[in-house]
This record gives sequence, C-alpha cells and structure tokens, in this order.
Amino acid sequence: DKAIADYKKAIEIKPEYFDANYNLGAIYYNDGAEIANAANKLPISATKEYDAAQKKFKEKMAEAQPFLEAALAANPTDGNTLLTLKELYAKTNQLDKSAEMKKRYEALGQK
Repeated sequence: DKAIADYKKAIEIKPEYFDANYNLGAIYYNDGAEIANAANKLPISATKEYDAAQKKFKEKMAEAQPFLEAALAANPTDGNTLLTLKELYAKTNQLDKSAEMKKRYEALGQK
C-alpha cells in the first residue's frame, strides 16, 4: 500500500515518470494475475466465486492499463512494457492492441 501511494505521488509530481508508471501498472497487473490464477484453481461448481474473481481480475487489469500505457508513452521501446501490455490486452480481449504490442516488440529484435 505504501509503494502504491508513493508511486501515485511521484506520478502527481511528474506524470511521465516511467519507473513510477511501470511499477504501479505492474503491481495492479500482478495482483490481477494472482486473482486469475486462484480463480482457475476453483472447482467447476464454484461459479459464483469464479465470477466474483473474474470481476476483480478485470478491475485490476483496468487499473493497470493506464499506468502501463503511460510508461510506454514515456519509453516507447521498453520491451518489458510492450510484453506486459501485449498480455494485458490479450487477457482483456483487446486483440488488435495485443497484436500491435507484439509487432512493436518483435520490431525491437525480440521474439
């Protein structure tokens, strides 16, 4: 919680600060990934719990997206940001954006 508050304060001072945007986006993204992993381990009969977890997952991804996009704007050739956004977009059914991030990542000579 303190890290989140500190990153938000840094972004207030300098909105284009790459590290603060990336790290804050990564925190939310990782929280969402943990929620999704736990949901995938639920038994088939736990549909109510699964649906609640999916809702939380989508909320975390929605929180992560603007910070990761701001990080990419600050450093358009950062491979980690491109990969994270590619995955975020794929997991949130933004497939055109995911394909664009993949293309940009591969243009850096990565695979």
